[in-house]
Amino acid sequence: MTGNLSLAHIGWAVESVDKAMQDLSALGFKTVGDVCTDDARKVKLTLMSDSCGNTIELVSPMSEDSPVSEILKKNGPTPYHICFTAEVKRDFGDCRKEFASKGFAVLHKPAPAPLFGGKDVVFLYSKNLGLIELVIEPADGKDASNHD
Repeated sequence: MTGNLSLAHIGWAVESVDKAMQDLSALGFKTVGDVCTDDARKVKLTLMSDSCGNTIELVSPMSEDSPVSEILKKNGPTPYHICFTAEVKRDFGDCRKEFASKGFAVLHKPAPAPLFGGKDVVFLYSKNLGLIELVIEPADGKDASNHD
């Protein structure tokens, strides 16, 4: 499947990245990089970390048809996914079958994410864990993620 998984961040759905940044700052978090827009996913986002290295990704919808809009309607501001950096040791198409055999649904093909410098990300769903994001790091330095 994948090599080492490393916890990257917890994704938090918010109405406004800017307002949520103020509240996290009051709790000792600092921004990591710039606020970013991801037009493909219709979200505005940023990363913030505390002095212990805990990282939160703030995600707000840019339109009503953003997937995050639905989360906010149902739950209000809330953590909604956990993200891992994953070493992919072979084509992602091979990994897809293995994920499925272990009960994980792959929700889409890996796609570039502006917040992570264009690295591919993919979302998985587990009925026992919920939504999981993987930031794909090819183990051999080659791009293994853009295969279905």
